[in-house]
Amino acid sequence: MRRTMSPAIAGSLVGLASSVMLGGACGSEQREPRASPSPRAALAVMATTPPADGDIAGPANGRGPQRPLGGTGSAVAQEVCDRKHRGWKSRPGDEPCPTGGCGMNGVWLGSGVAFRTLHLDRMRLNPQGLRIKEFTAQGDDLQVEVTGQLLSGVHGTKRVEGESLIGAALTLEHVDVRAKSADGSYVLKITGVRDEEFWANCVPGSKACGAVPAKARLYAFEAWSSDGCKVELCRPGLTDDYQGGLSGTAVIFRGDYYNDDYTIRTSPPQPGDDDVFNIACVGTDIAKLHLLRHTSAADPAEGQPTANQRQALLRLFAADYCGIGHPFTKDGTRIKLGLRSTRWQPSPASGFALPTSPVDGPQRSRQAPGTLNAWWTDAGASCIDVPRIAEYTLGDINLTCGHAVPACQGSLRNVVRQGYAWSWNP
Repeated sequence: MRRTMSPAIAGSLVGLASSVMLGGACGSEQREPRASPSPRAALAVMATTPPADGDIAGPANGRGPQRPLGGTGSAVAQEVCDRKHRGWKSRPGDEPCPTGGCGMNGVWLGSGVAFRTLHLDRMRLNPQGLRIKEFTAQGDDLQVEVTGQLLSGVHGTKRVEGESLIGAALTLEHVDVRAKSADGSYVLKITGVRDEEFWANCVPGSKACGAVPAKARLYAFEAWSSDGCKVELCRPGLTDDYQGGLSGTAVIFRGDYYNDDYTIRTSPPQPGDDDVFNIACVGTDIAKLHLLRHTSAADPAEGQPTANQRQALLRLFAADYCGIGHPFTKDGTRIKLGLRSTRWQPSPASGFALPTSPVDGPQRSRQAPGTLNAWWTDAGASCIDVPRIAEYTLGDINLTCGHAVPACQGSLRNVVRQGYAWSWNP
């Protein structure tokens, strides 16, 4: 089944600058980020009933699934589950995003369990101690495969993919490395598979137009913990302000490797890591890169955006002016952007594009409401005009960088053209 996202929905969604989950805070404070106490239900239009207790795989400490206090479905049980798995106190945006993690965590399974990658090899743990335990669909235990942006399950000659994956369950096991034993698990049930338009238009005349995936593949999930609690796969608040059932929806793809300092590689960082794939909720920076066709899976054709160009766009989303992995933005900050690319430009429906967005930058655009934020390279901001967040002054930024970042000369028409991407404060 295919569901079409309206331009208004897409525009609202991708106009957000950054989505954050883990760690301390950027700037001078070191506090946990916080989010809404009442996150939207995941993909209500495709929701399914929770699995029975016996269906929740992955026993915690060998004891099997546990009922929350008060019985599944009771008010007491919900309160217990909220306390255990939703440790966010207020609306996202109230706190700065975390240093070394702003928008970089693709998904989170309740408070404190945020990650963006998994190994196809079931014996391999990701950095958060998670691994695939099983992948079941249509009564079979399947081997997970990810080709480009497409997820599939294989059992002998049988391959399950696309909408046939609806109802499939991916069980993740969490291992306490110190104790060398599993201490819990999560079941991620696929409740929807659909294709949407990417958020970038091909520049007329580009050879890439006919050599790339036509649509972005999105997967909707619901998730349960082995203690019997339903948990949020995506950070509460990422899609609270939008309609269309996007909460709990993620992209899955291979070919790009991300670090917490906002650097990108196209080759595995460690031997044996070539089986790593990314999973990122819609609204996170990694998902935005994919939907703007700045991943190997979204643009596999010759002449694709380079790793440095993708890294410049990632630093733009995080407002990592210094290029050292230190973000200067908050969740929910709206931006516009343009690319010095002869291949891709943000689509009007994306919510990122200004009324006109020529290839060589904003200096030839019509005057638009707002101010120029910065120009971006893979090393950070090459120049800054007006900081994205008012409380982060140029003085604060320069102090963190250890040097003065040049001004962009403050004028839309006379701006210094330096970098691959530019950002605009609407």
